Order: sequence, then structure tokens, then C-alpha cells
Amino acid sequence: MRAELIANGVPADQIVTSGRGENDLAVPTAAGVNEPRNRRVVIIEQGPGT
Repeated sequence: MRAELIANGVPADQIVTSGRGENDLAVPTAAGVNEPRNRRVVIIEQGPGT
């Protein structure tokens, strides 16, 4: 995703990426439960000055 944004003109220094792992699940589950909704990408767009 990052490489695609850069290829489309978004400056690399304006992109922040982070991984959350088991610390920030979209859908709380017990250990070892495969929940597809917990595998996601969130894109937050902010305008100038925000």
C-alpha cells in the first residue's frame, strides 16, 4: 500500500505506517480464533494544516 501511494505522488515523508497485532483488534476474539475482520487496512486522510 505504501509503495502504491508513493507511486501515485504521495510524498514518502507524509505517510505513516504502523502495525497493531493483537493489541488493537477490530473484533475481540479468544486466542487462536481466526477473525477475518481483524485483518484490515485503515487509511486516514488529513488535509493541509491538520
